[in-house]
Amino acid sequence: MISLDAATVLLQWAVGGLLFLWVTTRGREVGIGYGWLVRGTYIAMAAGAFALGLRLDTVPVREVSSLLVVVAASLALGVSIVRRRAGVAGAGAAGVGGGGVPRGGGVAAPRAPPVRPCPGPPPLRRRRRPVRPPPGCAGP
Repeated sequence: MISLDAATVLLQWAVGGLLFLWVTTRGREVGIGYGWLVRGTYIAMAAGAFALGLRLDTVPVREVSSLLVVVAASLALGVSIVRRRAGVAGAGAAGVGGGGVPRGGGVAAPRAPPVRPCPGPPPLRRRRRPVRPPPGCAGP
């Protein structure tokens, strides 16, 4: 029969939540406070998993894993707090938090022209020779 330990469930939630946090924050498109809040929540869950594991039924591998998750997530939170000036992607751009004015003042650097996506071949049509992208198109 399968037994369900509260410490194991908490540790699994913490690890899964931290994985979800990594997926959602790797593009730096969400606010930094979101990362701090979610990291803090899952650090508390992993610490709770460690405490429950010691109190109820000790499994050495789980307890060491819980401590490693707490330490790793705490280090990541500390690095995030130290580097909070980096901000999020797009901050300072036109229409996103700052109206396009550089932080140092002065004139904004000219932007490169946008890259047009290349149109693909028509559907259900097979080409015998390789197709070059049209001029000005970002191709492979």
